[in-house]
Amino acid sequence: MFSRAKMKEAAKLNFKKNYSGSIGATVIAFLPSFILGILGSIFEGSNYAQFYSWDFSYIEESLLPLSLAYSALSLVIGLLFVPVLQVGYNKYFMKLRGDLGTTATEVFSPYKEGNWGNVIFVTIAVGFSIFLWSLLFVIPGIIKAFQYALVPQILASDSSISSTRAKQLSKMLMKNHWGELFVMYLSFLGWIIISSFTFGLLYVFYVQPYLQASIVEFYSCRRADLINEGKISPQELPSFGTDWYSPDNPNGPFQTTTYNSTNHFSGNFASPPPPAPPFQSPPLNQSFGTPTVNHESKSISENPAYELKEEITEQKHTDNIEVKEEATETEAETLNEEADIPENEDNL
Repeated sequence: MFSRAKMKEAAKLNFKKNYSGSIGATVIAFLPSFILGILGSIFEGSNYAQFYSWDFSYIEESLLPLSLAYSALSLVIGLLFVPVLQVGYNKYFMKLRGDLGTTATEVFSPYKEGNWGNVIFVTIAVGFSIFLWSLLFVIPGIIKAFQYALVPQILASDSSISSTRAKQLSKMLMKNHWGELFVMYLSFLGWIIISSFTFGLLYVFYVQPYLQASIVEFYSCRRADLINEGKISPQELPSFGTDWYSPDNPNGPFQTTTYNSTNHFSGNFASPPPPAPPFQSPPLNQSFGTPTVNHESKSISENPAYELKEEITEQKHTDNIEVKEEATETEAETLNEEADIPENEDNL
């Protein structure tokens, strides 16, 4: 498990890979909420606080139609656009960290895939569960909100997943780690306060992409932990591109001083290691019947002393064969002479 500082450092380098695309994705993802805020301020003016609170008892009768129209528009945009664009926003940063060359239009990917209806249903189911836990007291609702905090990232990995399984996976990912996510959010509080003095420009152009990339990095690290522990399969929560959190690359995207044949760490600080070359079986003509060259025997045979010894041995072997052949011929002649003696005696 990486430390929060390392995850934030990797996230910063990731969103800077395509800085303009990250800014564009941020603008697209938060555009519906920005439009609602602008319309609310125009419609209500000084009474915007009461108008936005949905408290109709304090609204003048002449503003009631506008308030109802704004409430209906907020409901439609909040259900049809905000959750779907947030899932696509997370998918953009997932593909960005996988070096897939994604663009800001990746925010609309749930609509392109056709699973935007399931994304809306899962978002409503999760929100309803958090609401029910909040009825007990505030703290259980906050805890449940952190347990389900990674549902958008899960939907970004698989937008067709069911609400029940998405909540189960989020609870598994956040088990004993929801405090770390809370501290990560808390670490951006200073940036958010500073952004208020820049009319939100710093938030759009730096803080929000930095924050979102950090959450995606946290999710990716937790996903790798569960896969290494055997609790989930990589196919259930697929990653995009090469995921550097693996047993073969324990240092993640960061440089290491060691290098061996197993861990081919990349020299680039924020790039995943290159994939291992695929296994290639040897050709058949090399697998069967091909003699192997013994370089040690070859070097010995090239020695002059060794060659002289081989010649003497071969000569001795040849002489022995010739001696044996002569002895055999002599024995054969002797036997033939002995065989001829009885025939001569009979003739006499």
